[in-house]
Amino acid sequence: MWRKISYNFGAVCGVLLLVSAATEAQDAQSQSLAERNRQHAQYKYPDNYDPMFSRIAPNTEVDPETGSYTMTAERLEQIREPLMYPFYDGGVDEEADEYWDENDYQEHLNSGTSLLDKKLNFLLPFYGFAFNYTWISLNGYIGFSDHLRTIHGVERDLRTRKDRFGFELHERLLWDIREGMIGAEIFDPKHAFIVTWKNVTFNGGQQPRAQYVTNTFQAVIATDEVMTYAIMNYEHLGWTTHTGAGGSTDDGQGGTPAFVGFNAGNGTRAYEYLPYSQRMQIRDLPSYGGANGKLGRHIFRIDEHIFPGSCNPDPQRTNLPLFFAPESGNMLGGTVVNVTGPCFTPKQRVTCRFEDWEVEGIVRDANRATCITPPGMKTSGYIDFLISQDGGPFYWKGKFFIETPMTAPEGVWFDDMNYQLKEPERLNLKWDWKNLTYSQGAQESLPNRGELEILPADFLNRRNLPQLLDITVGLLQVNLTNPVATMELDQTPVLWSRPIPLAWYFGPQWKRKHGKNWAESMCQDWINFDREMKLFAYEVPKCPCLIRQAIASKAFYVPDFSCDKDGFKDAAGQQCCYDRDGYLMMTTDNKWGGNPQRAHNQGMMPYIEANKVPSLSHWALDVSPFMYTTYTVLLVSLPTL
Repeated sequence: MWRKISYNFGAVCGVLLLVSAATEAQDAQSQSLAERNRQHAQYKYPDNYDPMFSRIAPNTEVDPETGSYTMTAERLEQIREPLMYPFYDGGVDEEADEYWDENDYQEHLNSGTSLLDKKLNFLLPFYGFAFNYTWISLNGYIGFSDHLRTIHGVERDLRTRKDRFGFELHERLLWDIREGMIGAEIFDPKHAFIVTWKNVTFNGGQQPRAQYVTNTFQAVIATDEVMTYAIMNYEHLGWTTHTGAGGSTDDGQGGTPAFVGFNAGNGTRAYEYLPYSQRMQIRDLPSYGGANGKLGRHIFRIDEHIFPGSCNPDPQRTNLPLFFAPESGNMLGGTVVNVTGPCFTPKQRVTCRFEDWEVEGIVRDANRATCITPPGMKTSGYIDFLISQDGGPFYWKGKFFIETPMTAPEGVWFDDMNYQLKEPERLNLKWDWKNLTYSQGAQESLPNRGELEILPADFLNRRNLPQLLDITVGLLQVNLTNPVATMELDQTPVLWSRPIPLAWYFGPQWKRKHGKNWAESMCQDWINFDREMKLFAYEVPKCPCLIRQAIASKAFYVPDFSCDKDGFKDAAGQQCCYDRDGYLMMTTDNKWGGNPQRAHNQGMMPYIEANKVPSLSHWALDVSPFMYTTYTVLLVSLPTL
C-alpha cells in the first residue's frame, strides 16, 4: 500500500537527501553517527565554515571547550533568510586540504533504481496514519509503504540537540512553521527530514539540450509525532512535464503538467494543490506561495487532513474552501480566528460573517487575515463562516463550531479551588497571555503576563448596584483595553473562564444585605423561588439501571463533563451517576434515581428564553444552590475548629 506526499515532476536524475531527525538510537545507527563525526574530526573545516550555508556536512558532536551552542536573534534572522534549507552533496578539495565526503548525496538513485527507502525511527503522522519509514523517489515524490531494503542512520532529537547545526535547524523550523502557518503557534518540531531535488532533468529528454533544462525544489517534513507540517521550497522550475505525459523532448513543456499534492494511498482521500497541479500555472510555483514572506515557499499541515498555509491566487469557483484556526470558539465571543484562503493585499477590507453576525477583520500578510468572533452569539454547534474582500461576494466558506461556556476551552482559571471558599485570603488568576496578544509588553491597564493575584479583602467595602447582588454565579473575562493600538482592531479578543461562584467577591455585600447567616438566608430564598416554578422532574427521562444501558442509548445520554461516569422538555435534563460496578446511584431527588436538572447544561433553542441559556441557566438554577449549602456547612463548622 502506498501513501504518497506527491510532488511528481517526472523522472529525475539525482536526489540530495538530508535526514535530520530523532531516534531511540539503535546501536548500528549510533555507531554510524559516531563514525561520521570521528571521520569529520580528522579534517579541518574552513575558518569561515557555516553549517547552515555550506555544502559540507557538519560535525554534530558538542565541542567540550565551547559547550552547548547558543544563538542570537540576529543569527536566527540570518539563517531564516534563504529560501532553501541546507543540503550537503559533498566533494573533495585536496589542494585546499578541505574534506568533503559523499554526505547526503544519493548517487545510487538513478534510472535503474528509482526508489530509495529511509528508516525514520520515529512516528510521522500523515493522513491519519503514523509511519516510521519513507521512500524517496527519483520521480520527485516522497511515499510510504510496507517494505524496506536498507536502513540509514538519522540525526538525534532536535529538541535536545546542543550542537550548532541541530540547535539552529530546530529554531529555524520552529519559527518558519509557527509564523508561516495558522494554528501552529505551539508547534515544537521534534523530528525533521529534508529532501532536495537539485538540478534534476526530465524523463525522455534528448541530449544535449535537455540536460540543461532542470528543476530545483525541496521538501521539508517536520513533526512532533502529533502534528506534521510540510514545507515545499521551489527555487527553479525549468520544465513542467516529461515525454511520457506528452511533453517536448527538448524543454519538458506541453502535455499534461505534473501532479502537486497529497495522496492517502488507500483510495480514500487525496488533495490536489490548485491552481498549480496538472495545470500550466504549475510554472508559477516559484513565484507564489509567500510563506514567511518568501516567494516559492508553500506550507501545509498534513497529519490528519491537508491544510494549506498559502493563499489561492487564482480562484475559479464561487464556493471556495476557507481554512482557519482555531476551528471553534466560545458562544460568548472574543475568539481570535486566523484565516487562510484568498490572497490578501495591505489595507484591504476584510469582512467575516459568522452565521448572521458580521465583523470587520484585518490583513496580517498576503496569506493571513484575523477576525474576532462577535459577542453573545445565540447559537451553538456548526455555523457558516464566510469571508468577503472589499465588500464583494462571500465566496470563501467554512464551518465554525460554537461551543457553550462549559464545553469551550477554559481561557481564564484559578490555580487552586480556593475560589469556592467563602472568604479566601488570596486568589491567583491565570490565563495564556499568547491567546490575547503576542506582546507581553502591550500598553494595557495591567501587564499581559498571564497571571494576576487577587486579594478578596480589597472588595470588603465595594458597593455594587442593588440589582447586581442577586448574581450568584458568573464568568471572568480578560480582554485588551486598547485593541486598536495593540492589534489594530476595534473589537478586543476576550478570554473566558468557566462559570464560577462569586462569594469571594460579593460575600461582604451579601453579609450587609442578609446578615451574618447570609448563606442560609440565600439558600432559603432559592427554595422559595424554586417552589414557585413549574414542576419538571416527572418530565425528564428515567435513568437506566445499568451504565451499559445508558452508553447504548446514545440518542438520550452522553458523558457528563463534570462527572467521572457516563452520564427534554422545557430544557430540563437528567444526570445519571453510576458506581464503579456500573449500577445506578440512588438519590432522594426522585424515586427513580438520578439528579434531575431544571436547566440542561447544553441549553435549548431559542437561547434568548429564560432557563434555556447554555451553561449559565444550569449554573444559576441547579449548581449555585449547592454552593449555599457548602457555605452554610463551613459557617457552622468554624466555631468547632
